[in-house]
Amino acid sequence: MTATQLLTLINEHYPDDLVLQAWRKFRRGGVKATHDVGDGLAVFVVREIVDTYEGRKVGETATETNRRQLETAAAAMETAVRELQAIQTGLEAML
Repeated sequence: MTATQLLTLINEHYPDDLVLQAWRKFRRGGVKATHDVGDGLAVFVVREIVDTYEGRKVGETATETNRRQLETAAAAMETAVRELQAIQTGLEAML
């Protein structure tokens, strides 16, 4: 599976085609800022997949690489959700 195929699958579950928009811009020379796409999470997902995809370990199959990439991206997004929830809780406590 290529990075494009993997990101196309992810894009099917992401609103407004933003993951593929970020991927197209990334391939044309990189996304320099989140406002280049309009969605920081889409840019993050693309960067994480590309970084992980390029980091295939010796002897690792494509399926293993894909699974590892998705696990890494999911873990990063779960961390981001927890951090955002903590910020929201802190803001609510201030009100």
